[in-house]
Amino acid sequence: MPASAVAAGWTLEPGANAAALVFGTPGGDRDAFRFDCSGGMLSLSTWAGSPPRGVSSGTFPTELSVFLGRTEQAFAATGRVTGPGGTSRIDARIVDPAAFLTALDRVPRLTTVIFAGRRMAPVPGAARTADFRKACGF
Repeated sequence: MPASAVAAGWTLEPGANAAALVFGTPGGDRDAFRFDCSGGMLSLSTWAGSPPRGVSSGTFPTELSVFLGRTEQAFAATGRVTGPGGTSRIDARIVDPAAFLTALDRVPRLTTVIFAGRRMAPVPGAARTADFRKACGF
């Protein structure tokens, strides 16, 4: 797939002292992702169709793993039941935003694993990531 087509799947949402980089329809697509930055911090969100067993509302502790090539980065995450039928949002704080985004530019796809299984998307592309970095200040 051409790089321009891949980048077209990602939307940059710049804001005052914050920005978001979004793939898919958050809360609606199985493979939707959202990077948010604010105050020098970066978070990654993805969604699951239902929470883990025994959870029906509120928040719950979980983990989100990101595979960048052969390297796995595991992050403590918070799950939140957000919608009817138990749709859950999983949010993880990325420890080193600059290093993470540099590594993301070196792989062909974003691959994550949460309690509900694997999620995948093409990477935003170096130009889109550079725009996001600039909007975020890192």
